[in-house]
Amino acid sequence: MDPLTVLCIDDRPQVLALRKAALESHNCCVKIASSGYTAMKILEETSVAVVLLEYKLEGMDAEAVAYATARWLAVGRTAGGALRKS
Repeated sequence: MDPLTVLCIDDRPQVLALRKAALESHNCCVKIASSGYTAMKILEETSVAVVLLEYKLEGMDAEAVAYATARWLAVGRTAGGALRKS
């Protein structure tokens, strides 16, 4: 069985490191993003099963990230497995 891919979004490096270590100890594949913009790039290239999102992000706020993520997930996956834009 393939590992679950989790995208962690937080602007605090120490939080990302802790989440990554914890999730990898449970055999998850973890992608990390320190901003909403980086998260959108990851979603363009990678299929993810779970998104963990910090509410208070600098720059692109968490509500905008959540909305954009929901749009990506609603659109569906391409043949290559990554999400595509609408």
